[in-house]
Amino acid sequence: MDSGNESRKSDPIPDFAYSSSRPRSGAAVEGDRMRPSAERSGRALWRQVLLPFLLSLFRGALPDQIRYSIPEELAKNSVVGNLAKDLGLSVRDLSARKLRVTAEKEYFIVNPESGDLLVSDRIDREQICGKKPLCILDFDTVAENPLNIFHVSVIVQDINDNTPLFKQSKIGLKIGESTKPGKTFPLDPALDLDAGPNSLQRYNLNENEHFDLTEKQTPDGRKYPELILKHSLDREEQNFHHLVLTAVDGGDPPQSGTTQIQIQVTDANDNPPVFSQDVYRVSLQEGVPPGFLVLQLTATDQDEGVNAEIIYSFHNVDEQVERFFNLDRRTGEITTKDDFDFEIASSYTLTIEAKDPGDLAAHCSVQVEILDENDCAPEVIVTSIFTPLPEDSPPGTVIALIKTRDRDSGENGEVYCQILGKAEFILKSYSKNYYKLVTDRTLDREEIPEYNVTIMATDRGKQPLSSSISITLRLADVNDNAPVFHQASYVVHVAENNPPGASIAQVSASDPDLGPNGQVSYSIVASDLEPRALSSYGTLPYSYNLCVASQSAKAEFNFLSVTPEMAPPQDLLCEDASWVPSSNHGDAGVPFASGTILKKTGQREAMADPLRGWGCRELFLLSMLLGTLWGAGAGQIRYSVPEALDKGSFVGNIAKDLGLEPWELAERGVRIVSRGRTQLFALNPRSGSLVTAGRIDREELCAQSARCLLSFNILVESKMKMYGVEVEIIDINDNFPRFRDEEVKVKVNENAAVGTRLVLPFARDADVGVNSLQSYQLSSNMHFSLAEKSDTDGQKYPELVLEQPLDREKVAVHDLLLTALDGGDPVLSGTTHIRVMVLDANDNAPLFTQSEYRVSVPENIALGTRLLTLTATDPDEGINGKLTYSFRNEEDKISETFQLDSNLGEISTLQSLDYEESRFYHMEVVAQDGGALLASAKVLITVQDVNDNVPEVILTSLASSISEDCLPGTIIALFSVHDGDSGENGEIACSIPRNLPFKLEKSVDNYYHLLTTRALDREEISDYNITVTVTDCGNPPLSTENHISLKVTDINDNPPVFPHTLYYTYIPENNARGISIFSVNAHDPDSGNNAQVTYSLAENKFQGTPLSSCVSINSDTGVLYALCSFDYEQVRELQLWVTASDSGDPPLSSNVSLSLFILDQNDNAPEILYPALPTDGSTGVELAPRSAEPDVLADLGSLKPSADPEDSSLTLYLVVAVAAVSCVFLAFVIALLALRLRRWHRSRVLQASVSGLAGAPASHFVGVDGVRAFLQTYSHEAWLTADSQGSHVIFPQPNYADTLISQESCEKSEPLLISEKINAKETELGVVQVEAPGWAEANFVSLPAVFVPPGAFGASPQRYSRGAGQGNLAKDLGLGMRDLCTRNLRISAEKKFFTVSTENVDLLVIDRIDREQICGRKSMCVLEFEMVAEKPLNFFHITVEIQVNDNPPTFSRNVTELEISELALTGATFALESAQDSDVGVNSLQQYYLNPDPHFSLIRKENPDGSRYPELVVQAPLDREEQSCHHLVLTAVDGGEPARSCTTQIRVVVADANDNPPVFTQDMYRVSVQENLPLGSSVLRVMATDLDEGINAEITYAFINIGKAVRQLFKLDSETVELTTGGGLDFEERGSYTIGVEAKDGGRHTAHCKLQIDILDENDNAPEITLDSESKYIQEDAELGAVVALIKTHDLDSGFNGENLCQLKGNFPFKIVQDTKNTYKLVTDRALDREKTPEYNVTITATDKGKPPLSPKRSVTLKVADVNDNAPVFHQACYVVHVAENNPPGASNAQVSTSDPDLGPNSHVSYSIVTNDLKPRALSSYMSVSAQSDVLSWLMSVSA
Repeated sequence: MDSGNESRKSDPIPDFAYSSSRPRSGAAVEGDRMRPSAERSGRALWRQVLLPFLLSLFRGALPDQIRYSIPEELAKNSVVGNLAKDLGLSVRDLSARKLRVTAEKEYFIVNPESGDLLVSDRIDREQICGKKPLCILDFDTVAENPLNIFHVSVIVQDINDNTPLFKQSKIGLKIGESTKPGKTFPLDPALDLDAGPNSLQRYNLNENEHFDLTEKQTPDGRKYPELILKHSLDREEQNFHHLVLTAVDGGDPPQSGTTQIQIQVTDANDNPPVFSQDVYRVSLQEGVPPGFLVLQLTATDQDEGVNAEIIYSFHNVDEQVERFFNLDRRTGEITTKDDFDFEIASSYTLTIEAKDPGDLAAHCSVQVEILDENDCAPEVIVTSIFTPLPEDSPPGTVIALIKTRDRDSGENGEVYCQILGKAEFILKSYSKNYYKLVTDRTLDREEIPEYNVTIMATDRGKQPLSSSISITLRLADVNDNAPVFHQASYVVHVAENNPPGASIAQVSASDPDLGPNGQVSYSIVASDLEPRALSSYGTLPYSYNLCVASQSAKAEFNFLSVTPEMAPPQDLLCEDASWVPSSNHGDAGVPFASGTILKKTGQREAMADPLRGWGCRELFLLSMLLGTLWGAGAGQIRYSVPEALDKGSFVGNIAKDLGLEPWELAERGVRIVSRGRTQLFALNPRSGSLVTAGRIDREELCAQSARCLLSFNILVESKMKMYGVEVEIIDINDNFPRFRDEEVKVKVNENAAVGTRLVLPFARDADVGVNSLQSYQLSSNMHFSLAEKSDTDGQKYPELVLEQPLDREKVAVHDLLLTALDGGDPVLSGTTHIRVMVLDANDNAPLFTQSEYRVSVPENIALGTRLLTLTATDPDEGINGKLTYSFRNEEDKISETFQLDSNLGEISTLQSLDYEESRFYHMEVVAQDGGALLASAKVLITVQDVNDNVPEVILTSLASSISEDCLPGTIIALFSVHDGDSGENGEIACSIPRNLPFKLEKSVDNYYHLLTTRALDREEISDYNITVTVTDCGNPPLSTENHISLKVTDINDNPPVFPHTLYYTYIPENNARGISIFSVNAHDPDSGNNAQVTYSLAENKFQGTPLSSCVSINSDTGVLYALCSFDYEQVRELQLWVTASDSGDPPLSSNVSLSLFILDQNDNAPEILYPALPTDGSTGVELAPRSAEPDVLADLGSLKPSADPEDSSLTLYLVVAVAAVSCVFLAFVIALLALRLRRWHRSRVLQASVSGLAGAPASHFVGVDGVRAFLQTYSHEAWLTADSQGSHVIFPQPNYADTLISQESCEKSEPLLISEKINAKETELGVVQVEAPGWAEANFVSLPAVFVPPGAFGASPQRYSRGAGQGNLAKDLGLGMRDLCTRNLRISAEKKFFTVSTENVDLLVIDRIDREQICGRKSMCVLEFEMVAEKPLNFFHITVEIQVNDNPPTFSRNVTELEISELALTGATFALESAQDSDVGVNSLQQYYLNPDPHFSLIRKENPDGSRYPELVVQAPLDREEQSCHHLVLTAVDGGEPARSCTTQIRVVVADANDNPPVFTQDMYRVSVQENLPLGSSVLRVMATDLDEGINAEITYAFINIGKAVRQLFKLDSETVELTTGGGLDFEERGSYTIGVEAKDGGRHTAHCKLQIDILDENDNAPEITLDSESKYIQEDAELGAVVALIKTHDLDSGFNGENLCQLKGNFPFKIVQDTKNTYKLVTDRALDREKTPEYNVTITATDKGKPPLSPKRSVTLKVADVNDNAPVFHQACYVVHVAENNPPGASNAQVSTSDPDLGPNSHVSYSIVTNDLKPRALSSYMSVSAQSDVLSWLMSVSA
């Protein structure tokens, strides 16, 4: 405290603190003693100038005012000054004058002894005056006797007792890193309650390189700091800056306060994303599934927040990339979308763009290499086959030319072929993937007439795949066998006299040859009969009875000896077994010993129908027997009935099988339950039998199934039990075999070989088993026979076999009748007309690559999906080689479900597939060429089940309610579940919630019982809502919920229950009869009648009378009534038993005891029995004990503390090493340079090798020996170019692969290709590269065998017109024109673009050739095909290369819009969309050009796959505010001659960056508003603008550096920027406000302005009148001008509104005199006379000068104090008194009367006798008068 006082006394009290007329005292003197040393006087010099000036202003306004000056915080009772001395009062007058202080708050008192002015309370300048520069305490001192007022002013000087303080110990700022230097940021000022020099003077900021500090001043003079940005910020270098702001005051010593400024540098989008690699390489197996993760791309952005959010996307990729790959935009994960096929594409190049929200982007390339898997089986293609083969062909004969193909690559694509199990043939490879099938030994048709050669091709993959093809090779017969007799000699016995012409013997000779070579003719060449020749005795007939075994290739002739009785009606064939020779040789009656022929009954005929011949009774008994046996053995009732029975036909005795009587069927609720099917059966309630409900068609129900079983269930409702019933429908022969078409046209070439098979339409028979289709028959015809084939499904297919050659010129059409027969009895048949049309010159039939195609598809496949493609080939050319595909023998369901593309062979879906409807589809597809030759293939489409059917719940029986006393195991419901799916998708799990007293139990099939598991209690749970959930086992599983509501019915199992075991009640005696005594209530938890409670009283005797005569109870309500009046003196308690019974059956009841207490009433007068009354008058006393029962209350409580700890986490930032990225980039550059150098070196070497090749003359065909001519196999490669007249030729090493070459010729080493002046250079073994004259540049491709003579093709454009010639093959192959007809030269290719002219053997174009469509982006486009020449069979490989510049570069869009941030750094690149050029090589896209622009330039970059793409480079900084859009033109040019080009417009939109802060239209806004504005009134609207756009220009507004109170008074709308009032404004409270407003944009740029709000005063405060020091009484002799009272007026308003005029209304002897401002004196204006007016009620009015003026009034009652200014007055001037003589002494004689108008003592009258006329003695000796009264008394007797 002492130190505090010392500090407070440090400031001196100036000498001029008092008026000059009065001496200093008190504090002033003390101030002299505390004057500081000389070094401080200079600092206070300004006070010596300022304070006199300020005080001089007050001197005029406050005359005769006493002034003091003291420092604040003086101790209590400190002396301010000697007020008595300064007022000129002596100390002895103080008590009389009663000097005192009057003020609203008394900080001072007057010492009544010394007259010193003392401090009475703590004086805090800051609390009293705030920030006012001059703090003055004004008050008045009052002295009485006489009343006077003195004005005193005390100046409170500030001491430095307050430290500058900031509102917050830490200030957080966010500044964008793009903020330009020079930007200022206002900070919250510090607050210093001191004033003057001790207040806040300056701010200091710690040293740092980025920020500086400046000071600003508000209009009200307050200083606030502003932070200035000196240097640019970079968040990536330093994201936080920590500063210390210090506020210092001007005290001595100075005091200071600090706050920490934490500046967070907010991110600006100034960093583009960066990939960790420029090129990513990844390898994938081609068999990876869709959704497989390929690569996780990682791009980093040094920015943060939204600026670091990277979006990944494909950039400049083709459709294939988007088809096979999926890119997650957020994570950068690349996953697969579709299955890869290495054979389609072995690699993909993906360009990925990573872009941040500011459109800064980075790019990388992902090179995806597809690794080949061995997923393609080799294909074996038979190009040509020589059949039938003459059986005398020598070993080495070429039979077939075979080509293998495997779409895999590497080892997976290397194929080797082998023959399975046939030693007669071998395979010879004569070039890669080409084989010849040749004979290895001599063949014998008689031994093996037909070979089925299986050729297997196997690849060399790790898991090798193989495929095989079977070639059926028939041998042509050669007449190399002579006929042979079966016996060397024959002995014949002839009876004499034999009739002429009788057959006497039969000889047999056989010839194993076929056809005419095997036809034997007989003749007699020699005999020993003389003289006549044997021929004159006998002849041989032309035909014989013979049997030829159909399974043998040789004819077996059996000469039969027959008798006339047993002679067969016709010749016997081996197919007819009705006649067979008997083995019985013991019959002597038979003249021939060779055997007999017996008629044989076929086994099929005897056993075809075992039930035939049985009657209905037998069938019925058999059915019953089988049904009974099956029911006993399998637990299921089974019946069998034939189809097509009439309605009501008997099926089985169901009542008997269920163990019931027929009449019980209806009683027990027996019914048939089946799901979703037309009811086929019914119950006959009379007979108890199961009968048909309608006609049953087996074929409609079960189609072609071998067994037709109909299953359903029989429900016995009474038992809730299911029985399964199975009825087998037995097929009857009720359907004819039917052909789809009544007439079928079959086309066949006239040169078709004998044995050619033609596929015929097959018939369909809806019946099954023996009743189904069994055989076909063909009408008799010499050219055709009939053969049958059976498929794996048992279907029989007829084929037409050509037996004799056809001649179209003789017979062009053959009409046949095909009959289909079933095996029923009787046999049913169907026919169709076969019209065979003989065609001319189509010698090759189409051939499918597979005889049967199988494919599996899911049932939910989309409509139009391609299921498979069938491929058939036809070596023919022209229209004969053009194939069309069609269905044959298809059902309507096939044609409605599937569509077959007639040109491509693609099968697609027409409508949705449903596994539940059909699981398989069988169809036959026919490929037919233009010459009507056709081939067929089987197609089996298997439909795979998909979990697309939700399980169903079908309620069969349900009990809606169940009794609560049901036993566990009671069946509540019976339901079935069904799922249309199959397999796991159709497996169903059924469940209910576990917390229920129920369970599910499976019954038959998919039926379930819902059973109770425990006893139920309705009173506990009365309703159950049971949810039955059925879920299948599919993936994902499907489920269905079904809700079963079950009510539990009540049984009477609960008696009524009283809530209490005992009741008692009271009733006063003498009660009225019939009144209610008590009410009982019992509750029964049962329901309905079981819960209806009736009440009764147990019968009892009461005083000999029945209890019911005294008390009764209401049976429904339980209210008890008193039927009689009770007398306490007779009965005091009554015990009752109340019974409560329910209405159940049987009823239940319970009892309760009720005690009825009778209360005594004072109905009997007292009688004193003992003790007797005392006779002595004493009183009897009875003492009674007194007791108290204290209550103890306890209240317990508990408090359980809890704690909630907080966790904190620390976020770490990872930084990518720049050095590692640089190293990777450097390695990539070095590798790129090395690759470029290697390519350059190879091109130089290639040019050097080409320069040595001169022109080559045409080659010549080289012949061989004269035994068999053969052709050398060549492969030709021709380049078709648009700018050269020559052809590029590659001559290979000769290949001696011909099958007809002799061993000697195979050993020749000289080349077969002889040319003159060949200048060649051998680059590879067996490959010679030759350049034809006229070629300026050659590119060489090494192929197994390549040959094209010079000038073979000439200049050829890429797209050719149909029929354009491309080369003379005959000349190039060295063939003469005479050989062309015999060699049958033709082209073999999958898709034919070329054909051979039949006139000049030129190679002609027959279809449009589009290089881009065929080869896409391959660097070399090659069309390969084979040329086949026959007689002998040989191959020539032709290779045609396509090349021309026919496609200009194209951009996908005409206008490309690119958005670039204006913050983009110089040198930033932006990838542009690349142009697409379908051409390749030099004709492809080569360059990009950009129109000149000062802001942008162009660079060209290259992807790893060699494709080029442009990148836009920023050359100069962009400013959106100057130019928001740039228009550029990008041109793409290819390398063709002439060059082709295309353009696209690039519209560069400069995206706004937050580089402009908001700007207010004014730095200071001033506004004046009236006080007392309503809440929400608009005060002001400010406006700031931002040159940016979008979110960067969205400005939000907020207050800054204002206190809480101001925030409550004003509201600022952050969007409309309207300042409104939020509280009441009061001028008297505060006259002005300075508010700081901050405008902040979306990027945290800020601007600030000040709002100066002046509050205009309104006259809303009436003046206040205060009477001070008013006298209670006014002396009536007061002088004129005597002060009666001191009047003060105070008005909170200001200006005219605060100027007051005080007036006195009325005629009073007073007036108001103004003393000082707002201080008045009430003084006397004339003499007062109390006796006239003792009291005045004066009304004082104070009126201000406002508009309208306010005038309060104050009434004052003034009383006039009495002065003794009036003498007593006798009422009479003279009194006459008569006195009788001899009056007694002391007797009253007379009385006088006086009055005095004065008051109080002044009016008290005393009497005395002053004079008389009695002499000589005085009158006073005779009489006296009382001084206190007016009565006169005699002292003595008076005599007359």
